[in-house]
Amino acid sequence: MCTVTLIPVGKNDFVITSNRDEAPNRTTLPPDFYTIEGTNLLFPKDVVAGGSWIGVSEKQRVLCVLNGGFVMHERKRSYRLSRGVVMKDLLVAKNLDKAIQDYNLIDIEPFTLVIVEWNTSIEFKELVWDGITKHFVQLPFQPKIWSSSSLYNDMMKKERLKWFDN
Repeated sequence: MCTVTLIPVGKNDFVITSNRDEAPNRTTLPPDFYTIEGTNLLFPKDVVAGGSWIGVSEKQRVLCVLNGGFVMHERKRSYRLSRGVVMKDLLVAKNLDKAIQDYNLIDIEPFTLVIVEWNTSIEFKELVWDGITKHFVQLPFQPKIWSSSSLYNDMMKKERLKWFDN
């Protein structure tokens, strides 16, 4: 969940990349198809919590989680629910925007969620949970890079953005 890039290709396609920063000894199953609440999903499964950091849904969306919100946060010993389970819940939501609005994120570790939906046209969105407030925005249809706040300070994020833009 360290680095995510999202690049539009023409007007009707995109490429998303993800580099996960979890502990190397945290077991993950390879991508597979799952049916959850009657919705077909494809994602690599985290064995510990049962969630994932990236997945695609027959609801015509792909979601990808990065650790942390806008800035580095102090980790608590435990949280109510894994961020990867939150992502999986949102993959099956009938109306994603409403599900995000209604989802209880209290006692969930801060995260950034990169969202692509393609119902009538491709839309890029971002949800940042900073541990207190949800920040949910529509993004312009242009290339973007995210660097995990749990690994990179603001100076390094700006440097990585420069590399990406060049």
